[in-house]
Amino acid sequence: MSAQVYIDKMKAVQQDLIHYIDGTEEDFEQLSKLLTELNICETKNELKSLLQLISSIVSNHHRPTDFFKKIEKILFNVIPSIKQTISSAELVKLFQCNKIILLFLLDEKVLTIDDLPSTPEFHLYFYPEFENSLKNDQKSEYSEKFKQFNIEYDRDTFIANRKTGENESFICSLIRNDSVVDFISHVNRINLPLSTKISPSLFETNLYLTNKQCKLIQYAAFFGSIQIFNYL
Repeated sequence: MSAQVYIDKMKAVQQDLIHYIDGTEEDFEQLSKLLTELNICETKNELKSLLQLISSIVSNHHRPTDFFKKIEKILFNVIPSIKQTISSAELVKLFQCNKIILLFLLDEKVLTIDDLPSTPEFHLYFYPEFENSLKNDQKSEYSEKFKQFNIEYDRDTFIANRKTGENESFICSLIRNDSVVDFISHVNRINLPLSTKISPSLFETNLYLTNKQCKLIQYAAFFGSIQIFNYL
């Protein structure tokens, strides 16, 4: 296969991926049909290119309400090929910036907790998976680390916030939903300066926002929250 043919092939896949994510469930049939016609899952390099596209979309694309549901549906479609073709180490490398996808692969038994990097960042995020193996003094250490993210650890809440994949603070949820009336009421009630910067969240999966502080107006601009942006 020539380089140009390969490029054209992956461009077609990217277009249908974006079309499905920005469109409706009916568009999934077209994407699935294209992946079958182009035999994307039949060769390792092309399957890896597909996963790299998905990783890039998760990191950078605007997220409609059903964004992660659609991403998971795409991944469900290719899991059999992933298991046959791509090693655990390669998967972790492909999605090392997308812990929420690694979590999905963990839940679907494609990966195990032992496959993940042994770093403090990953240990914090995947704490519920190995919590029971820790001694009490180790759990106390993690409690202190969670406080850096203003987290009082509760297993159910923690797991739910991971599934959402975005900053869990109330002010951020108001901005993402462009709830301008509630936003104004909230900032006035707690006397919050509009120049306030948003603290980084352990659960944030937007690459632009990960481990960064940004102003309220920057956060509103990122999510296209026009009413709140205009107010700010």
